[in-house]
Amino acid sequence: MDFKGYQGYQGYKEQGINDMTPGELLMLLYDELVKRLLRAGLALGLGVGLYLLRLASPVNLLAGLYFSQLLSNTVLAWRMGRPGRLFAVGLTLFVGCDVCVGLFNALPPGSPPYSAASVGMWFFYLPSQVLITLSALPGKEEVHEIQ
Repeated sequence: MDFKGYQGYQGYKEQGINDMTPGELLMLLYDELVKRLLRAGLALGLGVGLYLLRLASPVNLLAGLYFSQLLSNTVLAWRMGRPGRLFAVGLTLFVGCDVCVGLFNALPPGSPPYSAASVGMWFFYLPSQVLITLSALPGKEEVHEIQ
């Protein structure tokens, strides 16, 4: 986005906030607080879990941070309700893909779960990407507004 477009967005955002009632502002504050606490709680929980399991290497901590943020995004997508359902299903499948990738890297090669994980990661990956991409398409009512 160019700087001019960003300024327009900022003005639109500020106008929207200025037009909110105190109750709406309180709900916005509450929603943002819940989102940030969810993200921080998941990241902290995974970090403490890795430390207690004596697996707190830098790579594992980064992977734990990544996975905690993916989980929180998935939970928040499901909380959006019907408009975000396609995106939420896509993210859920992506979580399944990442779990399979983790198992694939952690299990000994040749074991039955290793083989299942190697198939599972591709089983979840393709539909997750298709659904996430389709969720970005405008709905029917948005198409009519654009034209």
